[in-house]
Order: sequence, then C-alpha cells, then structure tokens
Amino acid sequence: MTKPSLKVRTLKFVGTRNGMLAAVLGSTAVIMGGLVGFAPEPDQVEATEVVWPVTTAPVAFHDLEPEITLYGRVETPRTSTLTPVVGAVVEAVHVKEGERAEAGQILIQLETTDADLLVARRQADLVDAEAKLRSLIRSHEDDRTVLEHQRALTALADDRVVRHEQLQQRSLIAEETLTAVKRERHQQAIALSRQENLVANFENNLAQSRARVDQVQAALMEARVQRDRTEIRAPFAGRVTQVTVSPGEMVSPGVVVAEIYDDNDLEIRVPIPNLHLQKLQGALARGEFIHADARINGEAIRAELVRLSGRVAKGQTGVDGLFRLERTVEADLGRALQVTLVMPTLDAVASVPIQSLYGHDRVFVVEDEHLKSVRVARLGEHTAADGTLRIIVQSEELAPGLPILTSQLTNAVTGLPVSISNPEEHRLAAEDASTASAVAANVSSSNLEG
Repeated sequence: MTKPSLKVRTLKFVGTRNGMLAAVLGSTAVIMGGLVGFAPEPDQVEATEVVWPVTTAPVAFHDLEPEITLYGRVETPRTSTLTPVVGAVVEAVHVKEGERAEAGQILIQLETTDADLLVARRQADLVDAEAKLRSLIRSHEDDRTVLEHQRALTALADDRVVRHEQLQQRSLIAEETLTAVKRERHQQAIALSRQENLVANFENNLAQSRARVDQVQAALMEARVQRDRTEIRAPFAGRVTQVTVSPGEMVSPGVVVAEIYDDNDLEIRVPIPNLHLQKLQGALARGEFIHADARINGEAIRAELVRLSGRVAKGQTGVDGLFRLERTVEADLGRALQVTLVMPTLDAVASVPIQSLYGHDRVFVVEDEHLKSVRVARLGEHTAADGTLRIIVQSEELAPGLPILTSQLTNAVTGLPVSISNPEEHRLAAEDASTASAVAANVSSSNLEG
C-alpha cells in the first residue's frame, strides 16, 4: 500500500481540532516575535536622588528652668471635726453643707436648760462662800476684842487668888473659899487659852474660806464654759463640708456633728517622681524658691513648694510635695489639678521644638545636606518667650549654631538627603543665638572676676 505524502498528512492534521489549535499558536508566536523585533528603542533616563525640603533651627544654649507636668489634689493643713463636749438636744442648725462660715460663727446650737441650771447653782454657791468669808473676817475682829477681855479677866483672877492666899494665911477665910477662887482662876486660864487659839488660827480659817471661794468661782466658770459649749462655733473662717445632725436630735459628747476646713490656707499635694526628688530636696535645703503653676476655676494660680511629706504613700515611688497657694482662691477640697512644676535652673542646655523630637530621645541635625541622628537626654520642658512649649535636651554631639531638624518626616533616617528651605531664617536665628551666648559668657566672666 502506497504511504501518503507529507502534504496530504499536513492537510489531514490541520483538519483535526488539535491541528487547528497548534496552527493558531504558531501564527501568534510568529506575529509577537515580529513586533518585538521591530519595536523602537526607549530613551534611557538616569536615576536621580530625591532631596527632601526641610526647615531647621540653630542649636543655642541657655540657662533654663525645666517645667514638669504633674497632677495633684487640693488640701489644707487645717481641717476640724467638730464634736460637742456636753450631751444635749440640738436646738438649731445655722449652717448647711457647702456654705462658708466666719470664725466664731455659731454653726449648731444645743439646748441650754441643764447648763443654765448648773450655772445658777454655782452662782448660789459662790454667794454663800463669799458671805462666809466676810462673816469670818468680822468674827475675827470680835474674837480679838474678846481676847483682850479674857486677858483682863485672867489678870483679875490672878490678883484675887493672891489676896485670898494672904487672907487664908491670916486665917481670915476658910480653905474652901481659897480653893473656889483658884478654881475660877484655872477656868479663866482655859477660856483665855481657847480664845488665843481661836485668834491665832484665824489665818488658817481665812485661807480655807478664801480657797472655798476660789473653788466655787472655778466651778462657776466651768459651768459657764459648759453652757458656752452648747454653742458649737467655727474655729476659723472656712467652708463646711459636713453637717450630721438636725434639730430635735439628742447628741452625746464626742459624736461628730460637723466638719469644716480653712479655705484661706489651701495647699496642693503633688506626688514628686524620684527622678526629680533629689534636686528639689537640695533646693529646699538651700532656701531656693520653687514654684508651680496651676489653673483653678480657669484662673492661673502660682503656688510655692513649702515642704516634702517625708513619707512614701502606698502605690507610689516618690514622696508628696506640698505647695502653698500664693493667694486665696475658691477651690473644692480634694479637687484634682494639673500642675506645672518649675524645677531649679539648668545651666547651658538646649531647647528644641516639640516636633524636633523623634521618639523619646532622638533628634536630627543637618550635616553636608544629609540628616544625622543624635541621641539626647530629655531634661524637661519649658515655655518660650513666644508662648510655645519646647523640650529641654542635652547631648555632647550638639554644638551652638548646628542646624537641627524642625520638620516632621515620616522617613527621617541618618543619611537622608535634604535641603534647608529656610536658610535666611536659620542664619538670622544663628546670629541671634551667637550674640546671646557671647553676652552670657561676658556676664559670667564679669561675675567671676567680681
């Protein structure tokens, strides 16, 4: 049998389904190859480095007072819990919680019936004691007169005994008569001795009587004090924080009836971190003025650090600082406040805008039109003359006039190419910083020479 020719076999293969698919793919490959081979050559573009425009400010060193934001509460060292000394029924309540009272103002009035009766009894006792004292003094005058008469009678009795002894020696009177006369003389001597003792004991009786008067007077004063204590008064001018009784209620001694605090002697208790505690202790020991600024009811108030508590409260790592307000202000006891503490002055430190700080301890400076990362120690904050808040930093790598990045770049890294977009502003600021540094150096030299 004769084998089919190549042409016949090709036509037969193309006529099948697979043959048709292979023919389409082959034609497509030929066409694509032609397009690629005859396509025009693209222009060659050289890759250029992106330069980021940034703003900078020159580094300048100054003596600055760091500001630290802390939180505290309003307190007062003068808070009184008022309790009655006597038991009585509440007659009237003259103040309500939250009201202000003046020093000596009656806050709560107790019934005075029992106290008035006690005062009346003590007054009667005093009248009786004073009357007895006057009677004793008058009796003493009579006793002295009687003593003179007793002495005269004794002398007469002695003379009578002498005469009767002479008569009896001459047997002119009986022995019984002489004995009776002698008996009368002894009786008169006894009466004289008693009278002399009565007169001599006057000073003791007088002292006792006067002591009795003093004792009754003290009891009367005590009764009056007890009556006065039925009036529960404000010990000082302040604000009432609690009233726990009502009219008609029976109160006992020692039961709390009201509380008041002195709103003219307010303080702010602020927990001081350990990081700053040593500096503040040293400044207080040297007698330096340390102040803080707070806002109370929308009003700016300055407060002075007067002492440290000396005790670490539970849940804290540092001690509390107590700041006394420089003037009277209305503030609720226990109110939470944000306090800006001004620390002792730091010498020759730099300050940068907030946006210059990357992370917590990193800034960027511009060297040879490229960024360079510099690690800094963050020492606090301070408010500049224009009212902006700046961060106080310190680093050995910072030098006066060095341009520091003030723009916020999300891709800021060491080596990033940049261009300073405010060169004239940077130059003027650098000149001002240089002048200020020179003036400060001259002042420092003058102080040292002086």
